[in-house]
Amino acid sequence: MIVIMSPNFNVTMPAWSLGDGIPCPLLWDWGGRHIYFVFYSHGEFPGPWTFSVDLQVSDSIKDNHINQEVLEIAFSGHYLHGSDRISEELAEYLSKSPDWSYPVGWVATYYNYKF
Repeated sequence: MIVIMSPNFNVTMPAWSLGDGIPCPLLWDWGGRHIYFVFYSHGEFPGPWTFSVDLQVSDSIKDNHINQEVLEIAFSGHYLHGSDRISEELAEYLSKSPDWSYPVGWVATYYNYKF
């Protein structure tokens, strides 16, 4: 699974529960905003995965009572093994491949949220 987090302008991420120390953004940004990238891999049936992030909102947003999103977070996963690996739609699509090919497919998901 991949988690991508991007605090909005005038918002910083001074801490998170994913490791010791201050989170380090990627070397490139997204429209001037910092990007934090987490790759999480596991075997089958890992159970729930929980984490937290601390956000610090600038005084200019708080003082002006600006109603703006403070964090955009995306989750992307791909299923390489197990019963979720191929959906019915994907199986039907792969069955239409020519005999001389060997298609390999898996299901991927993407969810994006703004808070």
